[in-house]
Amino acid sequence: MAELTPVARALARIPSGLFILSLGRGDVRTAMLVSFVQQVGFAPPTVCFALKKGRDHVLDLLRAERAFCIAVVPDGHKALLGQFAAGFAPGVDPFAGVVIKRSSHGVPFPADACAHLACELAGEADWTDHLLIGGRVIDGDVHGDAKPWLHVRKNGLGY
Repeated sequence: MAELTPVARALARIPSGLFILSLGRGDVRTAMLVSFVQQVGFAPPTVCFALKKGRDHVLDLLRAERAFCIAVVPDGHKALLGQFAAGFAPGVDPFAGVVIKRSSHGVPFPADACAHLACELAGEADWTDHLLIGGRVIDGDVHGDAKPWLHVRKNGLGY
């Protein structure tokens, strides 16, 4: 393995969490693991996440539904990582075998999440290899007392 550049090592020091993005309120739904999530406003409460380009079925559903949910993965919950890490092809139920709850706007999320945020699409920006998606938080809650899973990359230039 090639030695990491100073920039790659420095970027790797930016901590993030692990989250499950879920979309869809009916039979058409999807979910995926995301790590680029950040609160970006207070009034109204707003979050953003980064979606790698090429995930067209996710983006199409997001634009059509205009609603999504961010579920916070509890520290050490490897089963949730295993379920959602690879993403899902269109038509595959991401929640098969997973107990779910529904946000106030009807989007499913894993019941094992330590918190969730129900969001409405606020906008998107396209200036990198990811789209930056903003969402106004309309509802959310904490589920139990588990701590969120914090993630620090080994290389700031890749997952």
